[in-house]
Amino acid sequence: MDFLQVDRILVEAILAGTNAGFMMSGVEPAAVGVSKLAPHSQEIAVLVGLAGKRSGTATLLMSRRAAVYLASRFLGCEHAEAEQEMRNAQIELSLIREDIFDAISEIANILAGTVKEKLEAYGVTNISCPSIIFGADYNMYHFKGFDTASIEYEIKEIPQFFFMDRYIGVVISLSSN
Repeated sequence: MDFLQVDRILVEAILAGTNAGFMMSGVEPAAVGVSKLAPHSQEIAVLVGLAGKRSGTATLLMSRRAAVYLASRFLGCEHAEAEQEMRNAQIELSLIREDIFDAISEIANILAGTVKEKLEAYGVTNISCPSIIFGADYNMYHFKGFDTASIEYEIKEIPQFFFMDRYIGVVISLSSN
């Protein structure tokens, strides 16, 4: 039986980038799965372009509730306040405070900056500003000639009651040599 071969350098870049991106929020997500495919779409995707001799994207995928929770922690809200924000995350995306979107963009930016550093040997020398996609009804595809690695994480600090919101994905897709 052949086992799934995921590019180890991309996996290591995701692990390092995720640790760096979430460090300021005080959240340590646990890696629960690795794949060559992007996970299912989530309500929010933060994309950061990777550029240089090889180009692609670093993508952070999460639910609205996870975004509110992570941003609240990143912004230094008290734990009880962050939990209350997360419980109220059923509100319309357009009504979520701008600082929430700024915070998750900054988390993705820190993540992508670390990924860039880890992939310099692969020819990645620059990153773009983060872009946010709202809405869960999309699919991400990359054309032939891209290497993709994806890690799904569980944020155990999010209460079990919100089981599906505990899972976030980080994906790197990078053009092949």
